[in-house]
Amino acid sequence: MCLLEFVWLYDDITLHERHQKILRCLLSWAAELEIEAYPLLDELTSKISTLNLERVRRSKSRLVALIDEFKR
Repeated sequence: MCLLEFVWLYDDITLHERHQKILRCLLSWAAELEIEAYPLLDELTSKISTLNLERVRRSKSRLVALIDEFKR
């Protein structure tokens, strides 16, 4: 079960509160990805290598997963 589905299990909070919890969660995840992505991209632009490409690819995969969670 993903975190966003878990938030919907609470019966004692309003729909607005649920949306607020989900929004805070998504904003937190996005901020973490952004903090991680910029150094990876900087490193990739300074030295293109298989390792650096793989790191950027993993970061992008997590971002795509976050976007998919949001679309559900």
